[in-house]
Amino acid sequence: MLLPVFIARLLAAVIQPSDTPIVSSTPRPLTYTMRIESQPDMRGATYHIIIRRSARTTKLVYARRDSIRRYFDPVEDSLRREYFDKPPDNKEARWKLIGDIGRRAAENHRRYAAYTKDSIALKNTQVASRRYVALLDSVFLADDDAFHDFSSVRTVKAKTVMVIHATQYRLYREAAGQPVRKAYMTAPDMDTNPLFVRLLTQTLELYRLSHPNSFMDKRYTRDY
Repeated sequence: MLLPVFIARLLAAVIQPSDTPIVSSTPRPLTYTMRIESQPDMRGATYHIIIRRSARTTKLVYARRDSIRRYFDPVEDSLRREYFDKPPDNKEARWKLIGDIGRRAAENHRRYAAYTKDSIALKNTQVASRRYVALLDSVFLADDDAFHDFSSVRTVKAKTVMVIHATQYRLYREAAGQPVRKAYMTAPDMDTNPLFVRLLTQTLELYRLSHPNSFMDKRYTRDY
């Protein structure tokens, strides 16, 4: 009876405990946030969708811009005055100011906008949610080159196509400890950006299933 005890003590003395923690072979569930933004065109409305994916649930927040409150921004006003003070032949400076004015105006539009908002929550393990959550994970993990920014004039299947009143979309992907990844797309479709179009259309349809004829109806989202 003493021999097994002696061997156990001997092994304990020889084999030192490791400082390396034991890592489970089960992968940790993904936790991240994605944001889809549409840029206004002549017919569609500006809207955005925020997707918050945690270990057990996924929350989808939908928002459509209804109006912009009146505002006065001295910085934007100063940039506009500076633009008109520049001589017409100073094209480089005027083009730079146009970009500065546009970025400042876009920031103010977001700040002073009034939105209609709603949200839904999904349980990731439910059978009805699994395929959608798998799609979210594939979008989040996709390389940047999975999303292409084509202009309104593009060549698709050897044919030149012009898209009238093209809507621009932005996709932001972020997680704790990682830099934000951005993608820009003009009038995305199943030929140019199939992964993003699947994400956009399925996310919108999830809301429409329980909220028909709502503020996220197709007439507000360029038929997506």
